[in-house]
Amino acid sequence: MEGRDGAAPTQTHPLGRTHTTQLQRRAMTPEQLNDTLDAMAAAAGDNPDLMPGLITVESGHWVNVLSAVHATCTALHDGLRHRDIVIHVGSKQETKVLTRAEAGERGAPYRDLLPIG
Repeated sequence: MEGRDGAAPTQTHPLGRTHTTQLQRRAMTPEQLNDTLDAMAAAAGDNPDLMPGLITVESGHWVNVLSAVHATCTALHDGLRHRDIVIHVGSKQETKVLTRAEAGERGAPYRDLLPIG
């Protein structure tokens, strides 16, 4: 889903800041996911509620494209993670990154975004 000018649509966060959360489902690559995570973290500044909180991925997109991020699961209660951000994969999920405020408890426990690599 694209905005009017071909860019990803923006949403107004409950705290009043506008940010981009929707990623292009079919075109998103692991590099684009990492770029989005880095951009969100930079834009969040000192506000932890605006940090990346949850990555949701449509299952077909996960299998065919985004599984290349080599996500880890060190403990079942921590779930599947990329750069220490929780990933939810499902057939009814949209591929996008939510802030901590948008994700609520679904992304907990929250951790600092790890560097690429």
